[in-house]
Amino acid sequence: MLNKKRKNVTAVLRRYATVGTIGVVSILGTVIVLNTRASSPAISIESESGVVANGAITGNDTSASAGKFVRFTAPSPGTGAAAWIGNHFKGITPRTGTAAGRQNVETPAWFKDYANTGGKYGIDAHDKVLPTDRRIGLVNVNISNNASTDIYGASLYNAKTVAGSDIKWYLKNVTVEPNWPTWISYSATNYDGITLDNLVGGTTEIYAEDLTVRKWNADAGIDNKTSRSEFVRLVIEGPGHRSLRVWRPGPHYLVDSRIDNPGGLGSGSIIWFSDCSNTTIKVWNSTFNGSRTVPANKISCDNGSNPNIIYLATDPRKTGEMHPMFGN
Repeated sequence: MLNKKRKNVTAVLRRYATVGTIGVVSILGTVIVLNTRASSPAISIESESGVVANGAITGNDTSASAGKFVRFTAPSPGTGAAAWIGNHFKGITPRTGTAAGRQNVETPAWFKDYANTGGKYGIDAHDKVLPTDRRIGLVNVNISNNASTDIYGASLYNAKTVAGSDIKWYLKNVTVEPNWPTWISYSATNYDGITLDNLVGGTTEIYAEDLTVRKWNADAGIDNKTSRSEFVRLVIEGPGHRSLRVWRPGPHYLVDSRIDNPGGLGSGSIIWFSDCSNTTIKVWNSTFNGSRTVPANKISCDNGSNPNIIYLATDPRKTGEMHPMFGN
């Protein structure tokens, strides 16, 4: 056992994790566990009673877990969301490099180490050619500085059509920065960071880890009409009309995420619901303008009045209820 007193232990933990060692570390008499899940680039330090801290630990631990024995395990190489997406699209050559303008993408398709600028829609996904295979993956992708000659546009998009609906999106380490004009009205600036549309009864879904949406400025950071959405370490930041719009019952997940909207453009809502009473969002370890719960004045309901936001007591990645991409 290693005894390290009053010092930052990040380097020690990283050294043991990289060689796949299983063991325990004692800090001021407190045994902790390092779980270096490949799906998470951050160090997660846990005890029998739950998460103690993320990243480095310094000083004394006065938690209820003090003195309990646990262990840490490094993941096997090749695990995690990026590897899962690569395996899921095995046999399909990824699109790489850079492009400009709207990319009309026939699914199945995936993008890796890719950047796109301009265009009303950066990536417009659809399935028009048989056989039907409505999957799209993005790994290490940046979409920025979109441009539209009308009132609509988004960095990532699937349409409310037979060809555009039912798309399954799988994202890892994606940033969208459309840099739209600031919100005026629906008749002038109906732009989004991401638009995920769906026919009534459709099954569009999104599973995203390390997705960042910024400089969206206009109607929505994410206009989410999916039947199911799961976000891990989602970041939506900056002002605009509504940061996250949620239309369908779900369930929808926000895990280790952060949504900030300082207001000043439109309603400034953090979450807008089409139907507050019949839509479920499950939240774990996330913040909204710095609060652990969504401030009441940052919630908008088109129908209903009691938003069904469930603040979970257990990380849903550990319960088997989330997609295997996240390393259940």
